[in-house]
Amino acid sequence: MGPVAKKTQSFSDPSGLKTIKLQALAEELSRMGGPAFKKKYPGPFLLVLYTPSTNPGLSEHTVWTRHGRSATSQPDAITKAIPLMVDSKTRKKVTVGRADANDIVIRGSGISKTHAAFLPGNDGFRLVDMGSRNGTAVNGITLDENRPMKLNTGDKVSFWWYQFQFVELNAFIKSLVDLT
Repeated sequence: MGPVAKKTQSFSDPSGLKTIKLQALAEELSRMGGPAFKKKYPGPFLLVLYTPSTNPGLSEHTVWTRHGRSATSQPDAITKAIPLMVDSKTRKKVTVGRADANDIVIRGSGISKTHAAFLPGNDGFRLVDMGSRNGTAVNGITLDENRPMKLNTGDKVSFWWYQFQFVELNAFIKSLVDLT
């Protein structure tokens, strides 16, 4: 339990990535307006579709972001999102894996230390498998190691059993407007 408590404290840095409730994002968009929202969250989002949870509390199957823990065992209860934000001055990608050094940490035995990475480019984001043991998939197609695949809004992204949906910023804002 010691390392978990330390993890919670170390992921409280407000400058890092975070999991945010969709309702809170919809309220923030309503308050700020579209241009200010786009300035604060300039990149796409990952909707959390499914994270296998063996325990509603802390378990081996827990998704962490730089702001804390997020777990759900209901694949149809989409209530949280992760902004994919890259500061081009300090880093060129958003990493996913089991190790604490990743931007999105997934606590699952089938997740590799550095499992995958989201790479921004002029034509949008690409996803690359970083040599993971259990693979990375887009829309059910397993990615070849170190061969990036272009992502589009609505693409289902899987890391082992963990499932997310990639949504580009404008489509995400439209879905938030529909929530209100």
